[in-house]
Amino acid sequence: MNESFNIHFAKSNLSNLLKLVEEGKTVTISRAGKPVADLVLSQKRFRPRLSEFTRQTGWVSDGFDEPLPML
Repeated sequence: MNESFNIHFAKSNLSNLLKLVEEGKTVTISRAGKPVADLVLSQKRFRPRLSEFTRQTGWVSDGFDEPLPML
């Protein structure tokens, strides 16, 4: 589905136009009745899977769980 709006309307209603794009519609912005730009949904970015992180190695000192000295 494609909906067309003029630049003035697009400038004052950008949030509403982005909602239309999020619903899967293509929004065309026109100047003097001629199409200038299309707003389309960008590729969604997903969080990386746990397996995509590099495995970190570290160490814990032998006395890690010992009580701290009293001051």
